[in-house]
Amino acid sequence: MTGDGPSAEELTDAAVARIQAACDAERMRYEEVVARDPSVKAAMEGVYADELSACVHAVRDAYLAEGVSRERAAQASEAWLMIKSGVRGDLAFGDEILADFASGKLRRGGSGLGAQP
Repeated sequence: MTGDGPSAEELTDAAVARIQAACDAERMRYEEVVARDPSVKAAMEGVYADELSACVHAVRDAYLAEGVSRERAAQASEAWLMIKSGVRGDLAFGDEILADFASGKLRRGGSGLGAQP
């Protein structure tokens, strides 16, 4: 464990279960929101952007509660949304993205959920 919190492998099974419970609850919450209007038009217009953002932040907060740093928790919560590889997998994927930023392999910027101001 570093100052950034536990690695994916270091998360206890209990911590993984707590984070997974939050992930499952938020996925169900968002699916209920989207069920109101599942059209492509609604998705393209970002009709549910606020609700989606709230779900992503709730997942991020679950990682934070387990001692994961804010930056790593943010990356893991975005991975939860897009990659869907489980708690440890999403955290590991987020860590890979952060390592790629640090090495210069990826640049911050652009637009979208992961864009940095």
